[in-house]
Amino acid sequence: MSKSKTAIIIDDDLTTRKLVELILIGFGFQVFTAEDGKKGLEIIKEKKPALAIIDLLIPGIHGIKLCGLVKEDPELADIKIVAISAVYTGARYRLELKDTIDAFLEKPFDVQGLEDTLKNIKVI
Repeated sequence: MSKSKTAIIIDDDLTTRKLVELILIGFGFQVFTAEDGKKGLEIIKEKKPALAIIDLLIPGIHGIKLCGLVKEDPELADIKIVAISAVYTGARYRLELKDTIDAFLEKPFDVQGLEDTLKNIKVI
């Protein structure tokens, strides 16, 4: 499968992972998942997906740190990152993350919100 149709979801909440996975499959993506930042980074380095949806509060490597590690790596920097969080909200966190993410979604989000976000960053 081409890079343009691969994605990873990194979230410690199984329900969120499964829901977002089903949505992305519906958009034609091959989807990988991880429940923590360490495993997520391993998959990102191996698969080099076009899209990474990363919860900011995950075990292992914190989501904010993980976003930075991806964007700082020249081999991974073109991966589109959508940060998601139920805890991190508001302009302060968007400002902190502005150089390491392509979009931010507050949980809970709906299918249309995710679809609009993915269209805005041009992955669908």
